[in-house]
Amino acid sequence: MLQSYPHDTPFVKFGGFEIRRDASHRGGDFITYFRDVKIIYDRAVLHDEYPPDIDNEDVWGLIREREDARRMREMERFGLDQILRMIEGQRQAGPAVFTPTEPVGE
Repeated sequence: MLQSYPHDTPFVKFGGFEIRRDASHRGGDFITYFRDVKIIYDRAVLHDEYPPDIDNEDVWGLIREREDARRMREMERFGLDQILRMIEGQRQAGPAVFTPTEPVGE
């Protein structure tokens, strides 16, 4: 069964790592470093064997449009995070902000 464009392009997104511990060991915080990560995959669709009559992506550009929209959302979210970090840094009291007052009644 052939799927129609734009769903004919297989897509898998790596979600992350899951680290578990044995329940018999004591828990707590820990830090993990990954030295090297390799992902092995198999191409689910071989476009070389059956070339399409029409290159739908060149004609319609739906996948490119979705990827551009996703990229823009990610950049906006990153920019907002940067602005919030800057505002938070300005609101934090530094040593020059606090000025002690003389005790009353002495």
